[in-house]
Amino acid sequence: MALQAAPVTAAESSPWQLSLRYDHHSDGLALDQMGTRDWAKSLRPRQGLNLSYVEDELRLDKQQGPWSLALLARSSASLVASPDAMELASLISRGEHPAGNTQWDNEVLLRGFNGVGLEVGRSHRLAARWSARWTAQGLLLTRWRERQLNGPASYAADSGSYQFDLQSRELDNKRRFPFQQDFAAQGAGLLLGAELGWQGEQAFAALAVRDGGWLHWRDVPQQQMQLNSVTQAVDADGFLIYRPLIQGQNSQQGRTRRQPWRTQIRTGWKLENQAQISASVEHLPDFGLLPALQWSQRDGELEWGLEWRFHERRATLSMGWQNWRLRVGTDSLDSQARSRELGLTYLRQF
Repeated sequence: MALQAAPVTAAESSPWQLSLRYDHHSDGLALDQMGTRDWAKSLRPRQGLNLSYVEDELRLDKQQGPWSLALLARSSASLVASPDAMELASLISRGEHPAGNTQWDNEVLLRGFNGVGLEVGRSHRLAARWSARWTAQGLLLTRWRERQLNGPASYAADSGSYQFDLQSRELDNKRRFPFQQDFAAQGAGLLLGAELGWQGEQAFAALAVRDGGWLHWRDVPQQQMQLNSVTQAVDADGFLIYRPLIQGQNSQQGRTRRQPWRTQIRTGWKLENQAQISASVEHLPDFGLLPALQWSQRDGELEWGLEWRFHERRATLSMGWQNWRLRVGTDSLDSQARSRELGLTYLRQF
């Protein structure tokens, strides 16, 4: 999920570059269990805010002098859940009850989109040690989904009853409801990025922002729901039987939303024998900071490096040789892995 910020320069003509990136992470659930029927029973949340994200991208780009041009297809999504929301979901999924009276303040936020498009960028030499770069990415959206769920819930030990007062707001071009009108088959997105880099004799530093901009979809389906429920019944397996009072409203209207910036700061130091060490911290909207440490080494045509991402608890090995670049990372080598990364790049001069 790193922004890959680095000291930027106005590059000369370069080969075409084809790259594939897969970056998935989940704090509360093994990746192999996501999407399965019994996923909720395997939920084991962390303390504090829980984060899940998906960042997939296929890109073909070319640098010509200071300009760059890229064709790309990408999928980006994040899910942030409060500690109370994760604790409540974990208890209910396992059919368990708190030992005494308990209250939860729930907050869950999902943001995600898929799209294909074109990116244009340009590098600038500002001074002897300073450089900058900007990008503009235009996307044709094939999927856009957002959902916010929030509100209190409580459990009364004397009666064994749960009470919910939850609000749900959802936008989803895949949602269907009665009397739905035709709407645009695709949406549109404009996402901007910029980098500012400094390169010293031994040290370097960079500040990067990206994915700030706007998403728009005409007459996209939207839904608002409220759950106000008191329930005491459980089934034979100990799971809750809901008898909720649900009120909701479906709507269709054009929606434009400003995309918040994702920011990364990176600094590092060149070592002897063409090695360098660096540290970075990324700010992810709705969640917070994601720090990482990197080390890299060049031996002739071979480049290789290691990265440790603290929140993901993930180690990543990177290698480059001639026209190929590879990144592979995980937090576990078995089926319980909650964080995986794969990146593959091929460069070819035409």
